[in-house]
Amino acid sequence: MVVNPITSVSPDDMAVPDAAVLMPLFQFSAADLEANRAGKLSAAQQTRLQNRQRRSFTMGSLGFVGFAFVATLLIFLGQQNQSVILSFVGVMLTVCNAIFVGMVARYWLRLNADLRAGSVEIISGKLERILQPNRQGNNYVLRVAGKQFSVNKEQFKAFRHDTRYRLYQAAHSGMLFSAEPE
Repeated sequence: MVVNPITSVSPDDMAVPDAAVLMPLFQFSAADLEANRAGKLSAAQQTRLQNRQRRSFTMGSLGFVGFAFVATLLIFLGQQNQSVILSFVGVMLTVCNAIFVGMVARYWLRLNADLRAGSVEIISGKLERILQPNRQGNNYVLRVAGKQFSVNKEQFKAFRHDTRYRLYQAAHSGMLFSAEPE
């Protein structure tokens, strides 16, 4: 393996990986990719969406009960102790609970719309890798045809900048299912 002294990148690192390299990173199979090429969700991808939907419902339910319990407790203690501050915090927590439930419901509905549609959105074009530094670390973003996808570092490293790719995502939730070079 010859290393280019100017860039310190080997020729192997510059090669465009095929879909097989991306499969374990995005957890898709050849059958999933074939279904996505046809514009459809595979059975495994439908199961992933259903699992996410179930998990969001469970987390939303637990969050709702937790917020409601703490808010009720604060309002009760505020009334018992004639503390306006505790009552106010309880009311604000109730408002936060409503916002939280709304966000969870919106996510659940988006997943449900993806399941009902049974199709994927195909995005193709030249890929841009964007590294956005922030206080906690780096955000790894892929942009294709004006659409941005947040990915982890390993997924980010698997793509080549300014190379044409085809990405398959759920239309409503934006969940990225699979990718391949064009």
